[in-house]
Amino acid sequence: MMKHPHSPDLYERETADGGFSKGWGMHFVPRADCFFDAHCHYHEEYFPGGDISEALESKVTEMEELDIRHALILFKVYDSDGWQPEAGNIGPFFHIDEVIKHKAYFESQDRFLWAPYFRYRDPNLGILQKRVEAGASCVKLHNAHIITDGADPGVWLTEEWDIVFQEIAKAGLPVLWHVTQRRTACKYRKMGAESYWKDGMKKGITYSNQELLDVFLQVVEKYPTIKFVGAHQLHIGWEKLGALFDRYDNLYTDTSTGCFLNPDDDFYEEDKAFLQDFFIRYADRILFATDIHYEKSLKRDMKYHFENRGHMRFLNKLNLPEDVLQKIAYQNAEKIYMR
Repeated sequence: MMKHPHSPDLYERETADGGFSKGWGMHFVPRADCFFDAHCHYHEEYFPGGDISEALESKVTEMEELDIRHALILFKVYDSDGWQPEAGNIGPFFHIDEVIKHKAYFESQDRFLWAPYFRYRDPNLGILQKRVEAGASCVKLHNAHIITDGADPGVWLTEEWDIVFQEIAKAGLPVLWHVTQRRTACKYRKMGAESYWKDGMKKGITYSNQELLDVFLQVVEKYPTIKFVGAHQLHIGWEKLGALFDRYDNLYTDTSTGCFLNPDDDFYEEDKAFLQDFFIRYADRILFATDIHYEKSLKRDMKYHFENRGHMRFLNKLNLPEDVLQKIAYQNAEKIYMR
């Protein structure tokens, strides 16, 4: 069992001022200096009537309450004037030029970073270049439409996408990738079963999550200079994820969705011991994240606080050593996403 870590200033008091305050605050545990939410979504029902920077700025006070120093905001964007969003998708969708208009805003501050979705149908170097020039911090890929369209997961291994991945590597951009999707419901998080899959099965798909993961890992192996962040712990168990970390030096994950504790909940002792060991061993490979929506808010956003505090509670309740806590809370994401 790991020795219980305490706030580093507790140990300083053993000698500071001749040890005068030794033992004061003996129960204080390590506390994150701040948080970098490495997986968020921009969402505005009333767009195009709204303004991106205005909507983001409306969240600053709440971010400061929660010590969130940075947030990576994911935008759904398109490039063709004739393009229409897929049925069943939650908006808003932005023409890439709308985001480019806010380039000066993103460059003027470091609280909000941005990244665009890149659909599997769009292996387009022109689109990529526009996003690089607009200051994107990474590229977001999502296999949802692979599943719902009944498409072949091997599309990511085509020559067209090979060219795009080469350019992503050349630009030094990381890739945040939603690879798999659990088939079961998740009662603890109030999430239903067969998300995406029920639509894909209507299209006759026969592959499983394993095939989606296998293709992803081929890409990870083929482009070792690209840092790949698998969203939602790749929807696999920690032992399986640890084996992948041992095999691929350029693979990371975020804590979104799965690393969550509801109010008043705590870990079972054996679960906590296992997770402590894992998070310490792979401290450089895990990024704090929530998968939450950012939208204009004129009042306190209760869901925003609930989601953030649940993910923070998970991390804090692990009672990790000071250096490990800071890496996961914000330092790893700063190294990967801040250019």
